[in-house]
Amino acid sequence: LSLGLLACGFSAIVGVIFGSIAGFFGGKADMIIMRIMDVLGAIPSTLLAVCIAATLGTGYVNCIFALGVSGVPAFARLMRASLLNVSNLEYVEAAKSINCSNPRIILKYAIPNALAPVIVQTTMGIAHSLISAAALSYIGLGIQLPTPEWGAMLSGGRNYIRDYPHLVLAPGIAAAFLLGICWKRASAKGGM
Repeated sequence: LSLGLLACGFSAIVGVIFGSIAGFFGGKADMIIMRIMDVLGAIPSTLLAVCIAATLGTGYVNCIFALGVSGVPAFARLMRASLLNVSNLEYVEAAKSINCSNPRIILKYAIPNALAPVIVQTTMGIAHSLISAAALSYIGLGIQLPTPEWGAMLSGGRNYIRDYPHLVLAPGIAAAFLLGICWKRASAKGGM
């Protein structure tokens, strides 16, 4: 579970930073950041994670980085859109009128009020990170055995599925159960 939390946390933090800069400042900064996010977003996230993991190699930290980078565009777009709505509200205009610095306006007024959609996206992002991590481990690019990870367990048990089906069923059911819980929570909060 820490793999999904850390990968999604990395995506959320980096995405919020880039989305905040793009949404608040606009202009050239917005265009450059969002074009980079468009290029990253044009590549399917699992394929991008596979490419990054194949380049960096296997391991816990490399898997977190690969999954985190592949999730950044979604968070950046969401934060930018949310910040564009918030930046036109009265309290942001009032902070600008009393000459608050841009970092203070962004950190104290804009980001806290624009985080609600990002929190919902994070809930779904955790489940997506866990499933993508399992896929990476299953094909041999994620976490390797003997470290306990559902994809590595599925990969290790696939040769014994006829004689010992519980080796594959237990991690598969656990992954499906977690995905269902995250999907239900996100739906209850107004997400997908």
